[in-house]
Amino acid sequence: MKKRNFVYFFGALFVFCLLLFGAPRRAEAAYTVSYNSDGSATLKNQSTGGTVAKLSVKGERIGKGIVVTSKNVFYLSYSVGQSKNTYSIIQQNLSTGSKKRLIRLTTVYDSYHIRAIYDGSLYLEATSPGGRGMACRFTVSSKKFEALANGSWAFGYKYRFVIDGSANSGMPSPGTCYVYNTKSRNLTVIATYVLGTGYSGKYAYFASMKSPSESALVSMQPVSYKIIRYDLSTAGKKTLVSSMKAYRVEKITANYVYHSGYKTSTGQNVYYRYNIAKKKNVQISEATYRKAVE
Repeated sequence: MKKRNFVYFFGALFVFCLLLFGAPRRAEAAYTVSYNSDGSATLKNQSTGGTVAKLSVKGERIGKGIVVTSKNVFYLSYSVGQSKNTYSIIQQNLSTGSKKRLIRLTTVYDSYHIRAIYDGSLYLEATSPGGRGMACRFTVSSKKFEALANGSWAFGYKYRFVIDGSANSGMPSPGTCYVYNTKSRNLTVIATYVLGTGYSGKYAYFASMKSPSESALVSMQPVSYKIIRYDLSTAGKKTLVSSMKAYRVEKITANYVYHSGYKTSTGQNVYYRYNIAKKKNVQISEATYRKAVE
């Protein structure tokens, strides 16, 4: 079974795969979408450049985040309000062009973004006042909308997916990370006070502060972390490092923890690579660090 990742979509033109969050049984087409000045959007076949569908709702604009199945395209439309926009989920038949409004979404949140479709459910993120993200699920058949947990959809393997509560509106802050099982619909806390993650294959890695602290983020000073690995194929959790001093963790791989900070004694930024097996820190150059984390 292949891994499946949630992918962020930004800009007026982007590419995504059919059944991004699902398990396609055959090679599927990829598409591009462009947003037009009149509020509509145009869906095209990436390979041929041919128009697949024109997406529009009278008096409304098309929002970011569009997913496609073999029969339908699902997207957000919104009407502009004085204080808040009102969002709806639209289902449009690719063959006939017929469309229906599945639900008008609550205005508790400022905006919405569809990330993927899987097993008949749409997975979205909502942004609440202050920019805090919320991972959500909408079941198409029952039209049930659920706010699952604070955070953003980050990574998945088979039917388990990480909700990263340390990333809100692109700004990292210590948060809780969860794994959501799309079959059982169970939500499990994996790590708290997380500031630093990594995803590879079937594994998710978390740098969990041993006690609540903002110093690694605000003052860029070292704090104590433990490094946790979670196996999304088996739901197995393992502590790889019980205690390590590190600055702000930016990336975790199977072998290394990359972290950077500011050394007050020299007045310079510093960059480190921590060897998980040897439990040893090595200072590296900024160029080496950037190449590894970007």
